[in-house]
Amino acid sequence: MFTFHGSCNDLVLVSGHDVDGGHTLIVLNPSTWVFFEVPDSGFDIIDEMREIHIVFGFGYDSVTDDYKVVTVSFYNNDEVVNDVENIFVHVYSLKTDEWRRVCHCEEDLVRVIVAFSLSDETLSEVALLECCSDAGIEFKNGIKLVISGERLAVFVEGDVWVMK
Repeated sequence: MFTFHGSCNDLVLVSGHDVDGGHTLIVLNPSTWVFFEVPDSGFDIIDEMREIHIVFGFGYDSVTDDYKVVTVSFYNNDEVVNDVENIFVHVYSLKTDEWRRVCHCEEDLVRVIVAFSLSDETLSEVALLECCSDAGIEFKNGIKLVISGERLAVFVEGDVWVMK
């Protein structure tokens, strides 16, 4: 089974999952079926008592003329993102064929949209819309972020908000 994680300039990032729960990251050109297997980062987070979530990103850095894979890993307690203890951000450069840990954050990122700059590999907070900061909205299930054209769009319980 494959999971789609993102696309950029006719390339897509997918992961293949095996029956043991492992995964392989693949950068694929669907037009030519040429693909590249991203090596394991070696930055595995192991804790048998808590569930680990990994979010993947993929993009092109025009400053360095490089495609980059970004992973954000975090522990999730009680299936509600309100007790995040550790967040790990790793970047893989296709140009240098290397993984780097760029952030090990110990902070509470509840109800926050975080932007990641591919060129300087830094995190920054994006202000939430007033509708999204209400305590009644469950972050994990009540809000969905998508890209609409070249803008960030937020789906909140049936409403759509597009950032300018």
